[in-house]
Amino acid sequence: MAKVEDVLAGFGAAIVTAQSRIVQAAREAPASLDGLQTAFSISETELELKLVFAEQGGATAITPVSAGAGRMQDIDPGVVSTLRAKILVVPDESPAATRKAPGQVRDEVLKRPDVQRLARILGDLAVTASYLDPVRGWIVDVVEPGGRLLRRLQIDD
Repeated sequence: MAKVEDVLAGFGAAIVTAQSRIVQAAREAPASLDGLQTAFSISETELELKLVFAEQGGATAITPVSAGAGRMQDIDPGVVSTLRAKILVVPDESPAATRKAPGQVRDEVLKRPDVQRLARILGDLAVTASYLDPVRGWIVDVVEPGGRLLRRLQIDD
């Protein structure tokens, strides 16, 4: 008998190993078509197993059931369950360092003629800047004193 945690950990390790081999093979012999890289990555994988679950020493233990054994009379169909696992790959990348500080972005937006005109009409505006690593830029919200969003800008870093 095995533990559920061990099966899932082994499955996850197998995915990591497979992805590492794909990346290594792409580095050693990059296949390209006019400069287009053809390497790929594993981003989502599903696992489905028929198992017999049992409690063992405070942990859930499992025994795999083969297709042939599942049809046999000696297994109680009431104890057979299905374990479904979906593994999503999240890149382990640190966010890139920004070139601008949030205050700089805020000041840049407040100097825009359209924002200055809105400030003269509506009063003090709240400007919030949030850095988004995937787009390597800032999303800036300009909000009037009553809380209404006036502008949402995307500014390159």
